[in-house]
Amino acid sequence: MQTSRLLCFLFWTSTAWTDIRIYDLTNNPIAIIPLGQARISNSYIRVIHPVNLTAIKDAIDLFDYVTKNSDLNNSLFDQVIRKKINKIHLTFNRIVPQNRFKRWESLGRAWKYVSGSPDADDLKVINSTINSLVTENNNQIHINNVFEKRMRNLTRTFNLLIDNEQKLENVTFKSFDSLNFVFELDELLYYLEVVEESITLARSSIPNSRIIHERELEAIQRILNGNGFGLDSVDSILNIASAYVMFNKDTFIYILKIPRIKNVPYTLSFVEPVIAEGYRIHLPKPFYLKGQTSFISQSPCSKLKALFVCSNTNLEPLTECMQQLISGETADCPMERIYGDKTIRKVNDGNIVIHGDNITLRSNCSTTRFLSGSYLIQHSNCTLNLDDEEYTSTNLEIQPFTPVTTIKLFIFKTVFAPNMREGTKENSSSTEAHPESRSIPLIPQQ
Repeated sequence: MQTSRLLCFLFWTSTAWTDIRIYDLTNNPIAIIPLGQARISNSYIRVIHPVNLTAIKDAIDLFDYVTKNSDLNNSLFDQVIRKKINKIHLTFNRIVPQNRFKRWESLGRAWKYVSGSPDADDLKVINSTINSLVTENNNQIHINNVFEKRMRNLTRTFNLLIDNEQKLENVTFKSFDSLNFVFELDELLYYLEVVEESITLARSSIPNSRIIHERELEAIQRILNGNGFGLDSVDSILNIASAYVMFNKDTFIYILKIPRIKNVPYTLSFVEPVIAEGYRIHLPKPFYLKGQTSFISQSPCSKLKALFVCSNTNLEPLTECMQQLISGETADCPMERIYGDKTIRKVNDGNIVIHGDNITLRSNCSTTRFLSGSYLIQHSNCTLNLDDEEYTSTNLEIQPFTPVTTIKLFIFKTVFAPNMREGTKENSSSTEAHPESRSIPLIPQQ
């Protein structure tokens, strides 16, 4: 039995392990590239935090009014108060909606999302829950108005203070308690910083624990535990959650999105067909979810910390071709013709598949090499340069790769001809293919 050659380089630097592994795929019709552990999600729990920007602006205006009309010149806190007021204005201006934000035109109230990746179900949530101002909670949607209530209470308290002072001194508040004023400024500034931080983290779909109440996490933990997905602590929920942010002209919405996961383990892999004599197996759904019942998908699964979460709406049963391939049986699969001398596909940050003659590989963790043929390159803490294109990976855990060399292919296959050009660079999305009305001979693996 033929086996794949492995060129493996492992280096130790002063800061971290540097790992690069190069597999020769010449005798492999496919490469089953492991991506990591996965779970299937049937639906999502959403925690929605609406924040009324108008209420915050009203609170800021009140602070401005008091600052301008109180006798702060002789106060020990004069400079502190003015600096905090200025910082509040700067922070607020950074979080208010701007025209550069993306827009869902289908939303009647012109909601704009500035971070995260809302999907069609999120759109339904916005339409049915936010626009109609639904306030009740259920197992799918939890609405948190704590932030907005605190803003209203802050404004109400401050108005009361001003009214009391005005009764004594019509305009000037000589007796105003500067220390309490600083405390109120700190509270407002803290909330604004939480909002700004939440927006920044949500741009990478990372939830912010500072805006989420512990009782919400406890409720979600009970739901997930009821589905058999046990969590050691409420903080573990943040490891599988994502977040995104939306605006309209007067409302900020922070949505925490938690998949409802059942504790059934799967392994997610990407199946890459290897080019041989200008052809490769046509696999439009290359993501392979291995478990008690295995599935394939055209769409990638979401990566949440160390776990992939795959929506069941994107999963399909294995095709006969895929079943034969992953079982190592004789496979009856359609083929596609590949045009061009070189292809480079980045599967993810740690896996790259290349095909071509005399491809130059440079890196900061190995010597320069010239590769001809088909190769899988796995790398961690290493920056690669392939024909002047740079690929960087951070401290990734490289998943073990097992070569597949026992598969045989039938001689005649229908051919698909994707529109690929010389020097093609691909990502992990499948290439659109167009059928050709002809067949090609293939020599089975020996």
